[in-house]
Amino acid sequence: MLQTLDRVSERWREAVDAVPGYQVVEDGKIFRTSFLDSFVFSSEHSRALDLLRGMMAESEGRPVHQVLPGREVETGFGPAYCIEARAQVPDLHPDRDRVRERLLEEFRLLSGVGPVTGRRLRSRGYHTIRDLRDHRRFGQGAREFLRLLDEAETGPLAGWISRRYPRSHPLALAPCGLHRRDELVFLDIETLGIFSRPIILIGIGRLAGSTLATSQYLVREISEEPAALNAALEDLTGEGAAYVSFNGKSFDIPYISERAAYYGMPVNLNQPHFDLLHFSRRRWAGSLPNVRLSTLERQILGISRAVDIPGSLVPEFYEAFLRTGNCGPLVPIVDHNRQDLISLGFLLQTLLEDLDAGS
Repeated sequence: MLQTLDRVSERWREAVDAVPGYQVVEDGKIFRTSFLDSFVFSSEHSRALDLLRGMMAESEGRPVHQVLPGREVETGFGPAYCIEARAQVPDLHPDRDRVRERLLEEFRLLSGVGPVTGRRLRSRGYHTIRDLRDHRRFGQGAREFLRLLDEAETGPLAGWISRRYPRSHPLALAPCGLHRRDELVFLDIETLGIFSRPIILIGIGRLAGSTLATSQYLVREISEEPAALNAALEDLTGEGAAYVSFNGKSFDIPYISERAAYYGMPVNLNQPHFDLLHFSRRRWAGSLPNVRLSTLERQILGISRAVDIPGSLVPEFYEAFLRTGNCGPLVPIVDHNRQDLISLGFLLQTLLEDLDAGS
């Protein structure tokens, strides 16, 4: 197995090059960015290259475990390298009773109930879905919805809501507020580009007290990808777990599943999943130039990254590491990924507050 992985690693070393998967756009040319899948402003690109040179000079001759302290996790595919840290995040304590109340107030969650019927029901003394349990027409639907709500079956509950509202509607985030804090699993991955290329870093965050405990599985050689996947999959499962991501439904989870299948690993990532990209796009798309996580950080969350690389430059930095053996380029990749996880915590808090306020 290890010899096979070494051959895979060597092929990827030959395949990965410095051809960027992005376009550099002159600062201020916002209009052009709407036509590009991946772009970097020229000032960002210049700062990133300066950062690359500086990190390589600082880390020259130093091994990974000195520059990025971590521990090895033994798996059936060899050792996986895990970097652990803690960071302060908002005290995420959604008012579960208030979340339930918000859902029970929405008559439109029942099939056949529109705005007119909802007003008619209220005029006849029905105030919540619970009041409709014995209703001749809507009772069966009300009882089934109440069962899901009372048992906190958030996956089916989210599916129920999405049949009545768009998936980006604030109510679709309400089931997330029914989970305990320790059940929320924040997820973000870094890859070498498009699908079918290796994952190089899997970041997972879990709430612990007033902190977010992060575990980042770093691929130090392409041959370590299956070990990192195997260790991360162990970390991603658990009774009651619910994923929180930014574009993870379309990207992170399918990507992990595809790469795991490539190595013949059994995969079951069918946990409830709350993708904050959709809610953010609905909430702020008309008031911001874009809804990239970095933009939301600066303009909504008040987070400023002192030193960072745009996500689209991650493959280029990792390629520099593979080409030179200098682990300096890995540092901003790990820092970028960790901050993404932290920002997810702040963004979730903001969106849940909007839900509670009735936005």
